[in-house]
Amino acid sequence: AAIGFYRVDRFEVRDVSMLGASSFSLGLYTTRHGLVEGTRIIASTEDANPVGGHNTDGISIQNSQHIRATGNVVRSGDDGIYVWASYQDERGGETSWWSSDEPRPSYDIEIDHNDIVVDRRNARLCCSAVALIAWGGGGAPTGGNAPDQRQVQISDVSVHDNHLEAGYPFRCWCASPTDQSPLARVTLEDNEYVWGFAPGGNLRGQITDFTTDADEWYGYMSPRVVKNGDFEATADAWWTTTGRAGATRADDPAFDSAELRERLAEADGWVGYVLARPEQPSTLHQAILPTSPQDLPPVGVDSVHHEISADVVTNGTPARFVARSRCDGSVIDEQVVDARHWSHVTLAFDVTSRACGGIRVALEAEPGQPGWALVDDIAHQSSYDGSWIDSADPRVQLTGRWSTYAGSSDVGGNHLVGLAAGADLRVPFTGTRGQLLATRDVNLGKADIYLDGVLHGTADFYAPTRSDGVVVYDTGALPPGDHVLELKTTGTKNPASTNIYTVFDALLLPD
Repeated sequence: AAIGFYRVDRFEVRDVSMLGASSFSLGLYTTRHGLVEGTRIIASTEDANPVGGHNTDGISIQNSQHIRATGNVVRSGDDGIYVWASYQDERGGETSWWSSDEPRPSYDIEIDHNDIVVDRRNARLCCSAVALIAWGGGGAPTGGNAPDQRQVQISDVSVHDNHLEAGYPFRCWCASPTDQSPLARVTLEDNEYVWGFAPGGNLRGQITDFTTDADEWYGYMSPRVVKNGDFEATADAWWTTTGRAGATRADDPAFDSAELRERLAEADGWVGYVLARPEQPSTLHQAILPTSPQDLPPVGVDSVHHEISADVVTNGTPARFVARSRCDGSVIDEQVVDARHWSHVTLAFDVTSRACGGIRVALEAEPGQPGWALVDDIAHQSSYDGSWIDSADPRVQLTGRWSTYAGSSDVGGNHLVGLAAGADLRVPFTGTRGQLLATRDVNLGKADIYLDGVLHGTADFYAPTRSDGVVVYDTGALPPGDHVLELKTTGTKNPASTNIYTVFDALLLPD
């Protein structure tokens, strides 16, 4: 590295040229309150031999807070500027100067007015002008599962007024949206995007409260369902708060209300809360992009029905559990709750087209008399003439090597790819039939399908030409009740196939 900071607070890097680094040019690890301005980072050039190798990054911002990178020129062979949160990265440790064994979030990051170009010879191999790397979760290819995911959340990142030229001008390096580090409140505005790939093929994560002027990223990177609805272990990660709001434990002694503590004692673990105050509203909210007919394979439906349920309790002061349009704030559905005992409430609405700004699910306390409300066990279900479990659903359990890719024909906008033998997937479901929806292509292999622990058949994902939204396995009629479908990547393939990958897009559950 040309310049590397570890556990440094309050610094500036100005008007420096960093030429020919063999890996990272500027590494900011576990830092705070930093400015990088007017630097030239030249790792490789488009029309000459690379100064460095292909694995030459520009600015690496890991486990850091309150950082601004502005007015820089970056010519890299790998990612240009990236923000990440990491925990126990196996490449670090006792012998590394930048160890990530102490988890820290990355937040309040501004990336603006930079000119970033990834070497065109490498742009079609990988690489982003700006990237997020959410490797604090359990699915990272290098790194451990942080005990409290709030400690490795990436949030409040603003990327604006940049020239971004790369295979992927913006990208998320996430092992899987089901076990990535939390990502919240990321904004892309007024950037110039120059693609090396066609938009839409990028590996993607999920970002709540995501705002962008590039529709392809909004569609691919916004969650289709509420994230962290039970608040367990991750507390208020994925959520946004205003006023007095957040998440608390059932045994939290900080509240002075005996009634509140009694209701907390009835909950299991973490719950969300809002505290009403005379002077300001308090909200606990999350913006998502609910599934629309455009997100489904061609199954011929005009609308998708959504139900978001939760357990809510108050001190008698009315609170609102509500779904609002993110575009104009209008109410889509709401439940006003003033019960002093835990009550189960449900929001219900139909989506006929992709919402312009998604929806915001919130627990709200209006300004007024002091009061409080608690919320727990938020569940989000979607259905059309049947229902489905897509690849981002938390019920999908993964083992082995999986990666996530986006696709316009995918349910929910993404699908999972099993990369090697032992890439196994488990989906519990309730119903009388299950249909495995996936892709068939020239480089795909075979998987054994188990139903309720018993080998049920084999799914072959090979085809001489690509087809998306294909039912590759059908369980047929099943006894009513709970079942478990398992996909086990075997490492075998049709002799004509060029590889052994497997795919999971969704499990369709016809009525």
